Amino acid sequence: MSLVASLLRKCPAEWGEYFINRFPGEYDDTDILYIHRLNKAEEWWVIRFPHRLDLFVPDSDELYFFDTSSRDEQSEFPIMCYDLMNELIDTYASTFAEFLERLIDERS
Repeated sequence: MSLVASLLRKCPAEWGEYFINRFPGEYDDTDILYIHRLNKAEEWWVIRFPHRLDLFVPDSDELYFFDTSSRDEQSEFPIMCYDLMNELIDTYASTFAEFLERLIDERS
């Protein structure tokens, strides 16, 4: 089992819907690909955030996204945290596995 798969198993069940579309062909506002396609359809959004792939929006205060403008040696994108209240963006994790580990630690 991969590290990411083992970390996902440790997540509370309700988090799974944010990361994995369980029913192919069915989309909702927590599906990553669906949200990305909606965002890309908005010209203003593409201009303002050309390298952002939204990943997780746990509440109205913060948003996590992949920064697709750069990759590491394993072709992973860093995950950024956008503080919506203060309009600050910081690197949250350098890999998806690190993102899951940190999120689980902070929210468990």
